[in-house]
Amino acid sequence: RTFRSASVDAAATSADTPDRAAVVAFVTKALDQAMAVASQRVKELMVRLEELEANVEIQRRAQEQLLRLERVEQTLRDQKVAKLKKEAAEEAAEEAAAFEVLKGLMARMDVAEGKLKDRLQSTNETVRR
Repeated sequence: RTFRSASVDAAATSADTPDRAAVVAFVTKALDQAMAVASQRVKELMVRLEELEANVEIQRRAQEQLLRLERVEQTLRDQKVAKLKKEAAEEAAEEAAAFEVLKGLMARMDVAEGKLKDRLQSTNETVRR
């Protein structure tokens, strides 16, 4: 309003025409129109600002949800890796146990083979006599 009043006063005092009231009316009307256009533009910009703020909020929520999903995905990956490691450890333990059993069987076979050789040698000696 100060700008408008100053402009009207300046127009009224600087006009050298006999019809100063017409000049004042013209300037006042032009300023009112400019203010109406500016006011409408401000309203449009406020609406756009609200839309942008809503979009920012939507993007923020989407980003949060994406981070949550990434954490869930990582947790699932970690669980799968842990499960695979556990299964591999169990398989390794089973293979080690089977290997120990096999070693025991081989040791028994070696003992049995030694006994058979002793008997065979004893039998051969008996046959030679």
